[in-house]
Amino acid sequence: MKRSPLQRVPVVGLVLAALTGWCARRSRRAFPRGLLWVLSVLLAWFGAAGLVASWWVHEASELRRWRWLSELLPLRLRRYLVVAPRDMEFGPGLREVTGSAHVTVVQPEPEREWTVHKGLDAVLVVFAADDMPEPGDRERFFEQARRTLRKDGRIVVVEQHRGPATTAVFGPVAWRIPPRAEWERAATAAGLRLVAARRVTPFVTGLAFTPLAHPVR
Repeated sequence: MKRSPLQRVPVVGLVLAALTGWCARRSRRAFPRGLLWVLSVLLAWFGAAGLVASWWVHEASELRRWRWLSELLPLRLRRYLVVAPRDMEFGPGLREVTGSAHVTVVQPEPEREWTVHKGLDAVLVVFAADDMPEPGDRERFFEQARRTLRKDGRIVVVEQHRGPATTAVFGPVAWRIPPRAEWERAATAAGLRLVAARRVTPFVTGLAFTPLAHPVR
């Protein structure tokens, strides 16, 4: 599975913790030395906690097994689109959930014209936030994706969301990723409504949206 951008944070945090600790030991003044030690401890926490959290989420949690995805997908799945970064790896777990359904994989590009894909049962979006950094990018993406769906199709977004757990583990860097409410806002602006949600880990949530004009399955 593709590594989240937040997985770079632990390594950087540990390096900076070692550097500030070295500076603290060399400082001769009590006040700067104390501040440097506090900073070193905080950086060491974000580094160690982030390293453990990243390993657990991407290697040991149920995220990579994909069985939970069946709770978010429509009952009938014959054709679906996967929107994911180029280096995304799904493994056999996704195919076990989607069965013999035909899949097309594209990269997350908000400006992409997707009308070539019509009558899809689902659009699965996985860790694409980095490619849609602005609110307008997310709205355009949802608008394009909605046009590809059949009447009761679904758009399923699997992302890390900014929240207390993410901020506590990854620190201020977590503010670079959108909160769950932002994905819901962008989907609503594009004529979609939330019909299901699945918290996969304390850091990753799956959200399922369907066009407003159609009922929940």
